[in-house]
Amino acid sequence: MVECVLSYRFMEITGPLPGRISLQATHFDLGTAGYIAEEYFLSGEAVVFSPVDAPLDGRWTTEPKAPVPFRTRLVVHRPDAAAFNGVVVVEWLNVSAGSDGAPFWTETHRHIMRSGMIWVGISVQRAGLYGGSTFTSDLLPDPVTVDQPDRYRSLEHPGDAYCPDLFSKAADAIREGLLGPLEVRRVLAAGKSQSARGVIGHINAVTPHHRPYDGYLLLGRPGRMQASEDGPFRPYLVRTDGRAPILMLQAESDVLGARLRSKPARQADGERCRLWELAGSAHADTYAMSLGPRDDGTVPTREMAEALDPAAVSGLSTARPVNSGPQHHYVAQAALAALDRWVAEGVAPATAALLEEARDGHGVVLGGVRTPWVDVPAAVLSGLGQENHPGDDGFATNFGSTGPLDLAALYPGGLDDYLPAFRRAAEHAVGEGFLLAADLDEILALAVASFSR
Repeated sequence: MVECVLSYRFMEITGPLPGRISLQATHFDLGTAGYIAEEYFLSGEAVVFSPVDAPLDGRWTTEPKAPVPFRTRLVVHRPDAAAFNGVVVVEWLNVSAGSDGAPFWTETHRHIMRSGMIWVGISVQRAGLYGGSTFTSDLLPDPVTVDQPDRYRSLEHPGDAYCPDLFSKAADAIREGLLGPLEVRRVLAAGKSQSARGVIGHINAVTPHHRPYDGYLLLGRPGRMQASEDGPFRPYLVRTDGRAPILMLQAESDVLGARLRSKPARQADGERCRLWELAGSAHADTYAMSLGPRDDGTVPTREMAEALDPAAVSGLSTARPVNSGPQHHYVAQAALAALDRWVAEGVAPATAALLEEARDGHGVVLGGVRTPWVDVPAAVLSGLGQENHPGDDGFATNFGSTGPLDLAALYPGGLDDYLPAFRRAAEHAVGEGFLLAADLDEILALAVASFSR
């Protein structure tokens, strides 16, 4: 495509832009899956939705203040026009590392690409452009204006108070013509971790005035509204009085761990809300840190199993091996499919039990969304286990843990005992709607490869 400038009543879209795109997202060639990556600059005016009242139930009263100019960027991963299925997923890019990252894309890109969806990542927060990490490490990537100052020199961020409205602008741009003649049927919003918290701020503050998205998928939302607050812990909810359904997927570490503490912010399932709490899962596991960025759908299962091993995660020091189960990835894909069906057909996702504090005889948590990795375990997968890691501000607790099991005692017949039970549990999870049938063959092959290591 030739770079062009498209002007609309409220915004200007420039692109696609030639050259390298700065983004921590994918380490494989998108072309192997029939996709291309493009980048656009988006200019216009944004407002602050100033709170008049911000109760903890999420039903905020806000007033838009005088607009100010902004110029940010959108990254688009799209298939050929003939393969596009009409669904666009917009991710609030995550800035925990002090640069733009795409953890939701990492978890769900396999389903996005095989379905023919378009993914759009938007630089919403100032830190993604100019820096400002929540933790320190020599391995952190540079923010985009440091990585490529000439390319991104013209970007202009008005401040994080404008983030809720800036996130609306991505959906507005998509509906106004960002994708040219492609027919857009549904625009879904997504965010993981601190980005999920940002999306909730958008829902609570903006949607009474403007409803740009058809549905919302939140992964790993923290239990409090701000990254740090003085005084007692104040859990907050997401408002559910709008037309767009909301599905929240929480890892065990998010719910029962000490860092994100989402348990006090639990809210009941309803007409427009579903909460899935995933047993045996961590906020960040070896799929997210090692396999996911290079998982193009062609990696042999033996190599997948090796990449999921905690030893494959370089530069990370923890008290125990980190969570090595891939269930968060596969359930997140099922959650995206469930949200899209909810929006398109009005069929609500399955309901799930909440996680319990109790554990079985192996140490696996009870309750929550069940998968074969916890019901037919080959290791003790947990969202906890790093609480005593020295020299850490608590961030290591996000990684959960992997503990050993006596497989010979548990499965005397070896793989012949293990695999049929694992298959039955996997098929049950597919029937419940927590895993996708399209992933079943890979899940079973990965179970064989992992058990045989």
